[in-house]
Amino acid sequence: MIRWYCLSSLALLALLTAPSALAAKCSYATNTKDKFTKETTVQTDWNSLHGLFDFSSDSDFTMSISAYAPNDEQYLIVKISAMKFSDTEPRAYELEDLIVVSEGASLMVMMKDESVVELIASQRRSARTHVLKPNAGSNITDNYVIDYDIDARYVLDAESAEALSAQDATHIRVVSDNKNYDIEIHKRSVGDIRNAVGCIQQAE
Repeated sequence: MIRWYCLSSLALLALLTAPSALAAKCSYATNTKDKFTKETTVQTDWNSLHGLFDFSSDSDFTMSISAYAPNDEQYLIVKISAMKFSDTEPRAYELEDLIVVSEGASLMVMMKDESVVELIASQRRSARTHVLKPNAGSNITDNYVIDYDIDARYVLDAESAEALSAQDATHIRVVSDNKNYDIEIHKRSVGDIRNAVGCIQQAE
């Protein structure tokens, strides 16, 4: 589903005539076809939407994307990774549902022309957690370190795939059960969503 919030007729014309079918530069984590069933599985490599040395962001999380196509289905997967510290060892209930994206929740992608493409989560997903004890392993602090991340999967239909592959994206919002996760996409990463969507189509 696509919601157009601010789109002039000139921008609409540019969008509809954009070279969405141009060959993308593709790198795949998985690109296989089962010799017996003929079923295919394609997933692009993960790409961070932040700069490699982007210390200007005031967010307490990072976001990356991958496109995934098992057989005839297509999805955009958004990964949110975060970290928090605790003076005391966290209890199990404190680690539950740190991030939850419910089935039907929205992913909103603002494009270069300020149109907004909205995708819908295909299933409920909750964060995975890992706790590092103080001064243990890679944790050199005196606190407990809680690492957690979530991979939310959003349905790509023909209309949204065409819109996402037509131009660069500038901002993204993940709607979770407890808050919105918003970022401005780094200038070096504005073409990553377009490229990923183009790559799963190109692989078919």
